[in-house]
Amino acid sequence: MGDSITWGGGGKNAYPSLLQAELGEGWEVRNFGVNSRTARREGKEFDLRPGDLDYRKTLSYTKSLSCKPDAVILMIGTNDSKPPNWEETGDAFREGYAALVEDYLALDPRPVVVIGISPTVKGGGFTYGVTEKIVGGGVVPVQRKIAEEKGLPTVDCRAVLDPHMATAYSGDGLHPNAEGNALLAAAFAARLRELFSHAEGAELESHAESAEDAELESHAESAENAEPRPGEAGPLPEGAAERSEAGGVSPAAPAEGAERAK
Repeated sequence: MGDSITWGGGGKNAYPSLLQAELGEGWEVRNFGVNSRTARREGKEFDLRPGDLDYRKTLSYTKSLSCKPDAVILMIGTNDSKPPNWEETGDAFREGYAALVEDYLALDPRPVVVIGISPTVKGGGFTYGVTEKIVGGGVVPVQRKIAEEKGLPTVDCRAVLDPHMATAYSGDGLHPNAEGNALLAAAFAARLRELFSHAEGAELESHAESAEDAELESHAESAENAEPRPGEAGPLPEGAAERSEAGGVSPAAPAEGAERAK
C-alpha cells in the first residue's frame, strides 16, 4: 500500500504487477496504492486544493485491511514532504505513520509488515512541492526509526534505485519508470522470499521440537507406569525376600557385612 509510487498508474508496469510476476504462482499481490495520499492525517495537496488526502480515508485502505494479508509492503511518505503537510518537527508525519503501521500490525492473523524506504528525489526535486531535502532529511529518518523500534524488515528503495538514477526515473524525478519499477519488484520479491523462507524454517523447527518433546513425554510416562505404585512391591529377585510371620512380603535382611541405606 502507499501513494502514486505504489499505484504506478495501476497498469502492468506498476511495481506490484511486476512483483506478482517475480513471485509467481502461490502468491497473490494486490495494489492498494492511491495518488497523492499521505500518512499524516488531514493531508493536503501542494496547491492547497480542497480535500483530505489522509490514506485512511480511501477505499483502498479499507480493502487492504479486510483482505487479511499475509504480508504488507508499506511505502508512503513522499507526499507528506510537501509544504502544506510538513512542519519543522515532522511530528504529524511521525504520528500518522506510526499509527498506520500499527493498523496493519493489529490485524489477526498478524501479517509481515515490510517498510519501503521512500526513494530519492532525483535532482533535488520540487515537482509538486516535493524536495529531497525533506524526503531524505525528514521522512526517511522517521521510516527507519519506526522500523527499528518495531523490529520490522525494510527494503531501502534508495539503495535499489540510486545506482540507476540516470535511467530508472520518469521525467518528474519522483516516480520510477518501467525499469525502476522492475528493480523495486525484484528487491521486494527477494525480501519476501527471505522472510517467508525463515518463517517456514522456524515453523518446521517448532514442529520438530514439539514432536521430540511429545516423544520424550511418552517415554517418561511409559517408564512411570512400569514403576511400582505407592504401597505395592515390585518384582524382586529370587531369594531377595522372605515371608513374614503375618504372611506378607518384606524386604530381605541385608547380607552379612552390608548396611542399610540411611
